[in-house]
Amino acid sequence: MTATRRQALHRLGRAWVVAAAGGGLVPGAAFGSEPRALDVICNRELPFAKLSREEVAAIFTRAIRVWRGKDVLRPFNFRPATPERLSFDQVVLQMDPDRSAQFWIDKLVRGEGEPPRKVGDARTMVRVVAALPGALGYLAPEHVDATVRVVARIREGQVLGP
Repeated sequence: MTATRRQALHRLGRAWVVAAAGGGLVPGAAFGSEPRALDVICNRELPFAKLSREEVAAIFTRAIRVWRGKDVLRPFNFRPATPERLSFDQVVLQMDPDRSAQFWIDKLVRGEGEPPRKVGDARTMVRVVAALPGALGYLAPEHVDATVRVVARIREGQVLGP
């Protein structure tokens, strides 16, 4: 096992413990509560106009890494146990925090890739997605600006077109 893989497993293990213990959860943001409204965003150079729930899930689980043989995709997540991440995982990936953590531990152990990189806040998410070719992320609608493109909307537990 490489040092990078060990470090990633260690980070995931810590995140899993925090998520499982409920650390950092905001009241009303627990898995199973009403999901937050989120917009899935991408770098404006990507050719997407609209993505389905299944396409977004495939990108964020790294099942799809390159779009139509051309564009390398770089998804970005919020940190575990944040309200945005809990809502995204619940609606798009259809996973609770424990299942999400276990999913990535299993992929790392099998050498099938690492999880999306994490950002700490909406401002950073917009800046990273706008600046990095192939980047995708998600955030509350009020944080979206003209530097990124909305390719899906999460409303009332459903993934809708932009």
